Amino acid sequence: MLGWLKDRKLRQRTGQQLYERIVAQSRDPDLYAKCGVPDTMDGRLEMVLLHTVLTLDRLHAEGAAGQRLGQQVMEHLVADMDDALRRIGLGDDSVSPRIKRLASAIAERARDYRSGFADATAGSTDDPLEVALLEHVFAATDATAPNEARAGVRLLASYARRARPELERVASREILAGNLAFPPVLEPTGTGLETRS
Repeated sequence: MLGWLKDRKLRQRTGQQLYERIVAQSRDPDLYAKCGVPDTMDGRLEMVLLHTVLTLDRLHAEGAAGQRLGQQVMEHLVADMDDALRRIGLGDDSVSPRIKRLASAIAERARDYRSGFADATAGSTDDPLEVALLEHVFAATDATAPNEARAGVRLLASYARRARPELERVASREILAGNLAFPPVLEPTGTGLETRS
C-alpha cells in the first residue's frame, strides 16, 4: 500500500511539473504580440488548452503510464481553473457549471485540433487547423476575421504544427519524469536566433 501511495504522489508531482511547463509556454509573449492571441483571460485559457492538448497527445504514446500522467495534468488544470474562478469572487454555484464547461471545452478543442493536425491541407485557404484556431482562440470565422487575426492564426497554426514533432522527439524517460520542452513560438531565422521586435 505504501508503494501505491508513493507512486501516486510521484505522479501528482510529475503532473504538476508538466502543467507548470504548459502554463509557462502559454504565457510566451510571442503568442500575444506576434500571433495576435487576445491577451485576455479567455485568450490565456485558450493557450493553456492548446498546449494541454499537445501534451496529452504526446503522453498518449506512452501507454498506460502516459494516460495516468495525463489524468494528473488534467486534474491540475481543473484545480487551477477552479482556484482562478474563486479568486475573482465566484462562489460554488457559479464555479461548478464553469468547470463542467471547461471539461467540455477541452474535449471539443482536442477533437478539432487533432482533426486539423491530421488533415493534409495545411496552408490552404480552408486549413482545418487554422479554422479551429480562428473559432476557439479568436472567436471568429474566415468570413469575419480581421486581416490581423488571419495573419496571426497562420503563425499560431505553424507553431502548433512544429510543436507536435518536437514533442514526439522527447524521450519517454524525460516526459514521464515531467521534463517537456516546447519549441520557440517563432521559427528561428537563418542566423539561428529568433527575431523579436
